Parts: sequence; C-alpha cells; structure tokens
Amino acid sequence: MTDTGRRATLIYVAILVATVATTLALAFLLIPESARGERFNLALGFIIFGEILASSYVIWIENREDPGNRGLAYNLGISYVVITYCAGVLALAGISATEISFGWLLALYVVWNFLLFVTFLVVARGAGFVAEIDTRRSDRQEFMIALRQEFSAVRDLANSSSDETLLETVSIFDSVEEELTYATTESLPGVGALDSQLQTGLQSIRESLEGGREAATSSDTPARTPVGAGQEGSGEEEASAPGSSVVAARVSKELEEMKRVIKRRQEQLKQLR
Repeated sequence: MTDTGRRATLIYVAILVATVATTLALAFLLIPESARGERFNLALGFIIFGEILASSYVIWIENREDPGNRGLAYNLGISYVVITYCAGVLALAGISATEISFGWLLALYVVWNFLLFVTFLVVARGAGFVAEIDTRRSDRQEFMIALRQEFSAVRDLANSSSDETLLETVSIFDSVEEELTYATTESLPGVGALDSQLQTGLQSIRESLEGGREAATSSDTPARTPVGAGQEGSGEEEASAPGSSVVAARVSKELEEMKRVIKRRQEQLKQLR
C-alpha cells in the first residue's frame, strides 16, 4: 500500500466511524425507547452493515494494485450492487417501522442478503469473462502493433542512409507502411504462418540495411595493406562486400514480398471470420 493509499484509507475509515456514530445518534434520538425492540435492532444492524460494506468497497477501489484488471464493467457492476443493496436496506428499515412481525422481517433481510451474494457472483463472473476476452484480443493484437513499430524503426534506418541508391527504397517503405497501417491488427490462429513470414522478411530487411551500412562505412575508411600483400588481395576484399545497388535490390524485393503477404493475410482473415 502506498503512502497516498494509506492516507486515503485513514480518511475513509474516519468517515465511516463518523457515519456510524451519526446513524446511531439519530436512531436513538428519533426512535422512542418504547419502539426499540427486536425489529429496531435488526434494522439498525443491517444499516450499519451496509455502511461498512459501502466504505469497504471504496477503500478496496482506492488500494487495489491493478485498477484495470477487470475493467469498467466490473467497477460499474459492483457499484450498482452496493448502491442497490444499501437502498434496499433503507427500504427494509422503513418496513420495520410497520406492524410486520420480526420473523417476516428477518426473512426479508435474509433474502435480500442472499440476492446480494448471488448478484455479486454473477457480476464478478461476468466481468471476469469480459476481461478474459479483452486479454485474448489484446494478445492477438500485440504482434501487429509490435510489427508496425519495428517496421517504422527499419524505415528510419533506410531513411538515414547517405547512399542515394538506398534512399530510393524509401518510397517502397512508405507503400508497405501504408499497407500495415490499414491492415487488420488482430491476429487469428489461421494467419500464424503469414505473421511469421512478415517477421522474417522484416528481419531480413534490417540485416540487409545494417550490412550495407557497414560495407559503406568500411569502403569510406582506407584499409591498411599488410607488408608483402599485393593489390589483388585488396581488390578481393572490396569485391566481397555487397554493393549498395545489390542491397537496394534485395531490400526492394523483400518489401514487395511483404506487401503480397499482407494482402494474403487480409484475404485469409476475411475467410476466417
């Protein structure tokens, strides 16, 4: 519990104590001693229980570690249950002032508390089911969201290149990024293979760009020729490094393949739904 939560809890407990004390004072001031029988004690006890229940719910909301665990549906559902229960307790307190027998009044309170328990279970189970669906949906969306972020990083890598040949691939990057932006975020089990192809293709593009950048850097740095080594060896080293045109062609090919995979993925998702 954080310091803020601890202070808030103390405030709510103080409010609860003041509310209970006020309820007791009003009850004993407004109800004559001759009318304070079993029904009075029963109604007063459940009123205080309702106050404790409402305060406990507020304290729990304030201090729970994961506020978004069950979502808005759970919070609204439990709030509705607590408010309805307290309203019902007040209504039964009014009924206790009539000529109803203690046995019937007790039965009404038992039924009302049973309804509270059942409603709480239904709301908790329903909210848990909704939270489970949201979690599964979020998990299915994580891949495409992460892929878009990774693709943007790779695109920035290509855009930061000083090689004009590699810069020509930026327009293809923009085209694929547009496809990814409008592609369905959700990933269903039937498109797992296509998702793997997209991930593999993007990784290949990153490796090609990084390799081209390293080759460009090494070509700009004069290499030291060992003593006794001829010019032929130096020529072989330069020939072994991939040229920027080769890297650009490889990147363009991978990007076009990604576009085709994205389109196939969209078509397959339509069939799966």
